[in-house]
Amino acid sequence: MLLALLVPGLGHAWAGRRARGSAYFLLVGAAFGTGLALGGSVGAWPARTVGAFLTTTATHAVGAPGLLVHAAGLAEGDPRSPLFEVAMTYLIVAGVMNLLLAFDAWDVSGERKP
Repeated sequence: MLLALLVPGLGHAWAGRRARGSAYFLLVGAAFGTGLALGGSVGAWPARTVGAFLTTTATHAVGAPGLLVHAAGLAEGDPRSPLFEVAMTYLIVAGVMNLLLAFDAWDVSGERKP
């Protein structure tokens, strides 16, 4: 599960499901990249409000890509942009999707799921 949280799809690849892991990497990566391309922000720690905390947590849930983008300062975003909310939706969906896929990788690796 830790591998899946670190890099999207890596948990599935480690469990022997390489094609599925590659598809998940591309899916989460496409959503994350689209959010960044549209001008989204990965958020900053510490978040001052509950909503900001949840948004920052979700955008960083993509694992290493989110941390790298944040450390490089590449995703500041402009809240006044007309596409900002759409971009944030893509980033949040990418993070939540990676969390759900990490739980799926945990099920697959424990052979509880075919």
